[in-house]
Amino acid sequence: MENPFYGKTIQHTWTEGAFAGGSFKNSYRDDNSVSLECVAGAMKGVKAEQKNFSARAIGKDLWLMSWLEDSGYSVSIVFDFANKKVTGTISKPAGEFYPVSGTIDSIN
Repeated sequence: MENPFYGKTIQHTWTEGAFAGGSFKNSYRDDNSVSLECVAGAMKGVKAEQKNFSARAIGKDLWLMSWLEDSGYSVSIVFDFANKKVTGTISKPAGEFYPVSGTIDSIN
């Protein structure tokens, strides 16, 4: 199955968890890299490029996305496109875990 994220930018907003109020634009490229930009919230203006992401279908309109950020954060989130929801866990190697959930705002 071809990766439906290639060439797409998904904007989502965390409504619950440690990053609540943060809105992010993630642009996924066909070389498996992802460009991240915080467009609202406490981290507004922060940008990052990650070299590798994984996308796995886990059900109808459900996709698990994972990547390791240069900052050390490990991101594992599920996009529920049918319900326009996103949920997951962001963690640090020191054993810090941050459950998050929010909404999918747009897909371009």
